Amino acid sequence: FDNQKHAYLAESSQFYLELRLLIPTIERVFSIYNSFRKEPVDITHLAEFQHIEFEGKVNFEENILIFLGLLGAITKYLVSKNAINLSYFLSDQDIESLGLTFDPGNIERLTLREALAILYKDTHDSRYKEFTLRHFGSWEEVRVTELVGRHALLTEYPLMQIPMYHNQLKTDGGVPVAENADLVLFRYRETIGSGTRIQDSNALAEKARVFNLPAVDYEPYLSTRNYPNYTRTSGFGLGWQRYVQWLLKLPAIWEAIHIPRGQYLPRP
Repeated sequence: FDNQKHAYLAESSQFYLELRLLIPTIERVFSIYNSFRKEPVDITHLAEFQHIEFEGKVNFEENILIFLGLLGAITKYLVSKNAINLSYFLSDQDIESLGLTFDPGNIERLTLREALAILYKDTHDSRYKEFTLRHFGSWEEVRVTELVGRHALLTEYPLMQIPMYHNQLKTDGGVPVAENADLVLFRYRETIGSGTRIQDSNALAEKARVFNLPAVDYEPYLSTRNYPNYTRTSGFGLGWQRYVQWLLKLPAIWEAIHIPRGQYLPRP
């Protein structure tokens, strides 16, 4: 954290999941594993956390249904089997409302451009007239959900401002946008990131070049598009501590992990 070296995501569980899907008989895979970010810890963000990651031979909309179904199933299970444990953190009314929280009527679907327009109308801040993620941080995520009164499913981010493997959906006002969707929980943060992957090998190689990614590290991943068994996939990552912090209304995310880790901890 105290050096100027570049860091690249050269090893990712998502890449391994995509490799497994080259086997024709495997349709869907997942992992529960550690993820890392070269970013300082704050009350909603960890440098090391646990992801539930999914990858499948599914399209964009099917992928959204899968992660909403997963969140709904986990939450309903906790309410039905662990209500006593939840009551240490939540009121009876809070617990009751959780059973329906991920039903379709409680999720507002917006493009990023629409979300920025809502923020501009609310604040009259001219920054939000610019179609970019540069001014869309934690405050903006929380505020958008407050303005729509529910969880927000945000789509169509600027293609060059998110990870390189996202497929281009279209061009919006001259800006290429991605086939992606982030779920921002009500009055909280983005907890699921998802999208459809680039299928064309030349397009993927060009994205890697533009992102200046080390060819020697990324070549095994880039070459997957040339396999005869390759099928376009979609996937998502669910940050477990983010979900737990939101679920239990914890003041800080490090209370949602049994061994807190951050950039200031002593080395072993």
